[in-house]
Amino acid sequence: METSSLRKAIIMEIILISAQELTSMSNSSSTPVQTYVVAYINPKEKVVSRVDRTGNTNPTWNDKFVFSVDEEFEHRRPNCCLLLEIYNVRRCRNISCLKTC
Repeated sequence: METSSLRKAIIMEIILISAQELTSMSNSSSTPVQTYVVAYINPKEKVVSRVDRTGNTNPTWNDKFVFSVDEEFEHRRPNCCLLLEIYNVRRCRNISCLKTC
């Protein structure tokens, strides 16, 4: 029986505080922008922030994301990076749908 070696992992904590002066994608200036963030290094392991419902084009999330990147992933993708995607929640005929800011 062979013992497996432990893979070292890099742990990264990111505090997502806020964004400023986002462009409103709404056709109406009276419709507030309600945004959230999807963050990932590995597209198979995404994390999602809370929805900011009051910040409009200057949202504040104050969310903490924790990522673990092991040596195997780093070896396969040596130039990997952290991606942050900002989305706007909007209403589409009584159902929620997503819209990229």
